[in-house]
Amino acid sequence: MAGPGLAALLGLFAATGARGETLSLDYLVGWGHLTIAEAEVSYSQTESRYHLVGDGRTRGVLDVFVSWAGRAETEGLLRKEGRRPLVHRNRGTWNENTRRTRVDWAGAAAPRTEAEPPPDPEKVTPVPEAATLGTSDPLTVVLSVLDRLAETGRCEAAAKIWDGRRRYDVSVTHLGEERLVADRPWAYEGVATRCALDFERIGGFWREQPRWRDSEEETPLGRTIWAAEIAPGRWALVRAEVETSYGIVVGRLLANGALESNRTAPRSSQAAWARAPAPLP
Repeated sequence: MAGPGLAALLGLFAATGARGETLSLDYLVGWGHLTIAEAEVSYSQTESRYHLVGDGRTRGVLDVFVSWAGRAETEGLLRKEGRRPLVHRNRGTWNENTRRTRVDWAGAAAPRTEAEPPPDPEKVTPVPEAATLGTSDPLTVVLSVLDRLAETGRCEAAAKIWDGRRRYDVSVTHLGEERLVADRPWAYEGVATRCALDFERIGGFWREQPRWRDSEEETPLGRTIWAAEIAPGRWALVRAEVETSYGIVVGRLLANGALESNRTAPRSSQAAWARAPAPLP
């Protein structure tokens, strides 16, 4: 569960803010009544560039049995026609086994990809180089969905994603607004837009699902996210759900400082978006 569930959620946590400031958010991930992971997301942008980085790790009882930590980071350009990724980096360590990837987009050519260790062609499906043309990274796609939501009030989108190991297509369907009621004392409560994310595998996926992974038949790659304007001009994912064969894994935005006193908040005792913006260098 740690690999597919937590890594999938880390790739969904995102936020957008105003130019010249840094927006930092904290999330907790739950499975049933257990808190199994925590994550921090930091977003900044200038007039022409954006930078998003997310760090996550297991905690609690899950960390005893399956230790996992990961970082996903994206830098890109802000254009009139939308966001354009420049580089995407991903690192994950699972029980002392580390994987790293880096994808660089330059011009109209296929992106340059580095993966350590390289994918095993006997274990994963191939990814033709041509299939990576016109792609984006997963974090940029989520940011673009937030942009569209802020501009139009709807979260409809479609994109081709390449994360350095897996190539897949994603479609986002607008499911309307609903009022989220905090199901934890510290969770976000308020009006949010619900969006469904559906994925189509292209390449880079397991040929045969190991026993510890969710089978393709049991669990589709669909996710559900809720986004909200948490402050004027600041949009964020406030909730995300991933279904696994072990149950639903839920990521929740930390909406107040109640967690730090219980050693459950990664950082600040303030609501993350209430902190004074930090100027960009």
